[in-house]
Amino acid sequence: MNIFSTTQLLKSAMLMGFLIMPAISWADDHLLSVNGTAVTTPATVPHTGVLTQPLILTSFDGVTPLTLGQSQSLTVVSTPVKMCKPGTKGNLEWLDQGNTVVGVTGVLTSGTTATVPDDGYRLTLSLAITNNYSSSNGACSGSSGQLSYTRTAGAVIDKLAC
Repeated sequence: MNIFSTTQLLKSAMLMGFLIMPAISWADDHLLSVNGTAVTTPATVPHTGVLTQPLILTSFDGVTPLTLGQSQSLTVVSTPVKMCKPGTKGNLEWLDQGNTVVGVTGVLTSGTTATVPDDGYRLTLSLAITNNYSSSNGACSGSSGQLSYTRTAGAVIDKLAC
């Protein structure tokens, strides 16, 4: 009886492991869009930075559609984060969220490599972060949801005119 119960328990644990594993790998993916232009398909950026899906803009500068980032990669930027949330007895306090992805940097082109083709496009992504993680302790005076960092993200699309 004990062998049967142990075997059934192990089989159930293995089945649950297989069901959970795809979710773990999906958690590594991040979606990338660019504000200010219509996006048909956001880029899919895993934590490694190598795009698994390029960014496809619906229409940009008369190009319909404009695909950026085929076989290219970006640098995923992570930082330790605290968030102002209700904690002990419902009082607002800084709660540690751990190391969190806050953006990406790098260059995507309309070609299949990092080289911009003739009359092609280059998307340059930048990110500047000011993080107050180490000084964010105890009660917080901001609103619920306030983060311990601020960031300024930039996206510039240039055309190589030939």
